This record gives sequence, C-alpha cells and structure tokens, in this order.
Amino acid sequence: FGFENKKGPFYKPALEQKPPAIWFEHKVNGTSPNQPLLIHKGIYKNQLIMGDHYHCNLLRMNLEKVDGEWQGACFQMLNSDPFSSTPNRLVYSPDSSAIYVGGMGSVTAWPSDCGGNRTIMKLTLTGNKEFEILAMRSVENGFELEFTEAPGSSALDKGN
Repeated sequence: FGFENKKGPFYKPALEQKPPAIWFEHKVNGTSPNQPLLIHKGIYKNQLIMGDHYHCNLLRMNLEKVDGEWQGACFQMLNSDPFSSTPNRLVYSPDSSAIYVGGMGSVTAWPSDCGGNRTIMKLTLTGNKEFEILAMRSVENGFELEFTEAPGSSALDKGN
C-alpha cells in the first residue's frame, strides 16, 4: 500500500477501521469506482449510483443499517453499451429530471474497456421498468431479494 503516515490527523490502525459497507469485486464490478450520487426520486429512491472508469458502466447500490452498521449490495445499472467514454462524474440537472454523466476518455496511465473521447451524457428515466433485483436485505437466515416487479410469467416472457 505504500507509506503509512502514522502522524496524519485521520490515521487509524487497520484493526480500528470499520469495514466498508459494500465490497466491490475487483475486475467484476468495481475495478475503478468513482463519485457516488444519491438517487432522490423514482423506483431507486435512496439508493446510490456510481460509475466505474475501467468497465465503463454505472453501478447501483442499496444500503441498510443492520445492528448499527451500514451494509449493502451492488448491482449493474447500465453496461458499457451507451457510453462512448468512461463515466467519471455524476450530477443532477437543475430540475432533477436527468443525470449528467461526465466521461473522461481512456488515458494511457488509466485504461478502460470503452476508450473514447471525453463526453457529457444525459440520462433520463423513461418510466419503463426492467425486471431486476431492486434491493437485497439481510434477514435472520440469509438474504431477502426485492424485485422491480413480481416474478411470474410476464417477467419470464421478456427473456429476463
């Protein structure tokens, strides 16, 4: 990890640090995560989204507090298809109707799957629901999954 600055104002020995609320599996969905943004309306209200520079995608996270500790799960929200550059910064439009995604482009020292030039993309919710996991919660004997719609024949017919 390099030099450990034990004199800094924020220094805590590793054993005193709290574990992260969400672990991102390197090379799967969190190789180079960046700025999170809180979603404040719609079906994903109170969840977070975040870009990943290397994989050129947006990740969605839901968090819950269990016995006083935050924990959560991570889901892919958008894959690399719509991105012509790496998603790096996320910000709401002035009226909160859209999210702007600032793309960095691939640089020699910080490669990515999508390459491309620097861009700004506008993401707008369409109101269409995809059949996917909305939230994952801890329960006494495992996990509980909440979906965006009830699993059934209509969800299976969509090829999901």
